[in-house]
Amino acid sequence: MAHPLAGVRLTPGMVLLFGPRDAAEPETVVGVVTTSHAWASGRLV
Repeated sequence: MAHPLAGVRLTPGMVLLFGPRDAAEPETVVGVVTTSHAWASGRLV
Protein backbone atom coordinates (compact mmCIF):
# COMPACT_ATOMS: atom_id res chain seq x y z
CA MET A 1 0.00 0.00 0.00
CA ALA A 2 1.41 3.38 -0.98
CA HIS A 3 1.67 6.27 1.44
CA PRO A 4 -1.25 8.74 1.04
CA LEU A 5 1.16 11.52 -0.01
CA ALA A 6 3.16 9.35 -2.42
CA GLY A 7 3.15 11.00 -5.82
CA VAL A 8 1.37 14.13 -4.60
CA ARG A 9 3.00 17.24 -5.96
CA LEU A 10 2.90 20.03 -3.41
CA THR A 11 3.13 23.63 -4.51
CA PRO A 12 6.51 25.38 -4.20
CA GLY A 13 6.94 26.95 -0.79
CA MET A 14 4.48 24.60 0.89
CA VAL A 15 5.59 23.48 4.33
CA LEU A 16 4.64 20.26 6.08
CA LEU A 17 4.11 20.97 9.76
CA PHE A 18 3.82 17.94 11.97
CA GLY A 19 1.34 17.92 14.83
CA PRO A 20 2.57 18.34 18.37
CA ARG A 21 4.03 15.23 20.01
CA ASP A 22 3.96 16.41 23.60
CA ALA A 23 2.36 19.04 25.83
CA ALA A 24 5.07 21.64 25.12
CA GLU A 25 4.89 21.62 21.31
CA PRO A 26 1.45 23.17 20.67
CA GLU A 27 2.92 26.59 21.49
CA THR A 28 5.52 26.12 18.75
CA VAL A 29 2.90 24.97 16.24
CA VAL A 30 0.69 27.97 17.05
CA GLY A 31 3.69 30.30 16.65
CA VAL A 32 4.60 28.89 13.23
CA VAL A 33 1.01 29.04 11.98
CA THR A 34 0.41 32.56 13.37
CA THR A 35 3.62 33.93 11.86
CA SER A 36 2.95 32.23 8.52
CA HIS A 37 -0.55 33.70 8.37
CA ALA A 38 0.75 37.18 9.22
CA TRP A 39 3.39 36.90 6.47
CA ALA A 40 0.92 35.62 3.88
CA SER A 41 -1.59 38.37 4.68
CA GLY A 42 1.02 41.14 4.40
CA ARG A 43 1.06 42.10 8.07
CA LEU A 44 4.64 40.97 8.56
CA VAL A 45 7.44 42.47 6.51
